[in-house]
Amino acid sequence: DFERPPPERFPAADTFITPAEFRRHGIERRFQWSDIEAWGMWSDGRYAEIVVPRSADGAPYDIRLRGLALGTSAHPRQEVEVLVNGEASTTWLLGVGTPQELALRVAHFPGGRAVIGFRIRYPVSPRALGLGADERLLGLGLLGLTVSRPAQTR
Repeated sequence: DFERPPPERFPAADTFITPAEFRRHGIERRFQWSDIEAWGMWSDGRYAEIVVPRSADGAPYDIRLRGLALGTSAHPRQEVEVLVNGEASTTWLLGVGTPQELALRVAHFPGGRAVIGFRIRYPVSPRALGLGADERLLGLGLLGLTVSRPAQTR
């Protein structure tokens, strides 16, 4: 479940990075993620993480995540508790079908990296929703992210 990126690489600033490009930008996928698809990737279970390396100068940065939920009119949203370095940060309420963004400020880098955790409250299989035979427990559809310096430090 671990994918090790090249060491000492910081993501390109102000560039939307898809999961297919994570490794090239030094971002690591950990724990319960499904395979990367053309549009992004699904969480596959109740918990998943991405690990973003510290910038060369160690300055804080913002991460803008773009995601969506799996669901139907009977299961119209997903709640995802977002943790930064193991500490609860916020709850991301995701609707079905329409991508939404979440902005996080990262200021601490234990071990030279930031760990962004996603605790999926109500993972559900496409099969349970009547959307085919797929039995994976999906929740967060991560389309990608953008890393940027906070406005006051640019």
